[in-house]
Amino acid sequence: FSEHLAKSIEYFEKACRLSRKDEETLVNLAFLHSFRQMHQTGLKYGTRAVMCNPRSSKAHLVCGMLYTENKDFQKAEKEFSTAFLLMSEEDRKPYEDISPLLSPDERDLYLSSSSMKKQDWNRRFWAECDPTPATETNERRLEHLARVVIADLALSDERRDVKGTDTDRSAALIRFGLPDKKLYDLGGGTSGGWIVWQYEGPGGSFNLYFNDEFLNGDYHFPISDSYGEVSRNLLNTVPQRYEYPIEFAPFSISIQIAERRGTEDRTRLEFSVAIPDSIRQSKSQSWDLYVTFFDSEWNRFSRDRITLKPDSLQTIEKSSGRYLVSNFCLEMLPRALGCTCIVELVLDKDLRKATRRYPLDIREMHGTSLRLSDIKLMLPDSSGACSTVLDPLPLYREKGKFCLSYEAYNLRLDENGESRYRLTYSIRSPEHKDDQTPASLRKTLSYMWSSVTVDKPTGKPYIESSIEQRAHASVVSDALQIDIEALQSGTYMLYISVEDLANGAVASESRLFTISE
Repeated sequence: FSEHLAKSIEYFEKACRLSRKDEETLVNLAFLHSFRQMHQTGLKYGTRAVMCNPRSSKAHLVCGMLYTENKDFQKAEKEFSTAFLLMSEEDRKPYEDISPLLSPDERDLYLSSSSMKKQDWNRRFWAECDPTPATETNERRLEHLARVVIADLALSDERRDVKGTDTDRSAALIRFGLPDKKLYDLGGGTSGGWIVWQYEGPGGSFNLYFNDEFLNGDYHFPISDSYGEVSRNLLNTVPQRYEYPIEFAPFSISIQIAERRGTEDRTRLEFSVAIPDSIRQSKSQSWDLYVTFFDSEWNRFSRDRITLKPDSLQTIEKSSGRYLVSNFCLEMLPRALGCTCIVELVLDKDLRKATRRYPLDIREMHGTSLRLSDIKLMLPDSSGACSTVLDPLPLYREKGKFCLSYEAYNLRLDENGESRYRLTYSIRSPEHKDDQTPASLRKTLSYMWSSVTVDKPTGKPYIESSIEQRAHASVVSDALQIDIEALQSGTYMLYISVEDLANGAVASESRLFTISE
């Protein structure tokens, strides 16, 4: 009711003139102005409330909400962090609770988990939902906190001792945000009032119905009316609604990563990124490529920014089109558990962005036991010979060949300083549908996030060969071409095994590739 909002602001402004430092008055003025989309005016009162009452968590929360609405995310993060330090564990719970954003099955599992598991789940969830993983700021999480502030302040009822965050309207507000339109029927007599929240979405509009069923001011999904069942079903099935404040048009990129021995005790990660050639026509003279790593607990431990010049990139032709290729290397210490690498290519001037998530283990390539690097499927050079550039799109035509390379480490040397080993390679159908892309969100939230694992190959191979070789070193690097004329269109797994003939140790690796017409 806009006239009620205006009258409320008028009375609180009078109260503010009588007591310019009263926390409740300043906080209410800041909050009420947010409903008029007057965020700067709201911040004038909110920041004054913080200055007059620096230990008021409510003042910091309202400022955090207003800064979020104003898209000043760094200041919002600071205000929310300060507020949480001032709050008790019990008061922080509604802000840490992500259950309104989960599906019913996930919600039940989440709510029955221990506090420690909930914290771990939260960290994974927000990392998965971060629209800008290359930055420290998670805008989606800040929007969630802002919605909880609104639910708490707007929907709490002291008369009935009800927290706003425990209501049906709060669940809708936190999942979908404020409605695009509100309809009212105040009812009369023994008929309680109705409030209808209307939302617009990509799949069409939908309504949520709230009824003062017991005539006590508690507007909830009605129990004795079919509108209640419909509303609860929509709340559980319609995806959470959030739009990044700067709308970037998405496009696709392809990535391959190969691990090899790095300097000292590090592992070298070789990256190759395929970018659609059509992006070359962008307004940007340079592009920003961000590479971010999260550990198994979704803590960010590495972030790099690489500037690309489109005109300097190699061009390749694949059956799926024409691509630009960027290749680069990073070195880092091995990780005991799996990691997630997120690669973002951002074209700021064109407001376009591509994001890929890639799970992997950063393996130990040093040590003393036999180890095998990742298989590199490589691009051919201009003469058709094997280059050293990792192929970002292992997609090949029928009746052709492809190049590969690998490295074997810690081979046993005999008394003559020679190592002897047997290389065996085979091409078979994949054992399972595994395209080296990240696990689903459900698996992530259920602690099932893992890197790709390769089972021992079974079944008759399409191509198989075994070669015995010698080298005057404990580390060998081999490259070869494999003729794939016998293969028809489809997806295949290349398996490589190296056996150290001096001690019988064996190491194996595999790589997926596709043959197209």
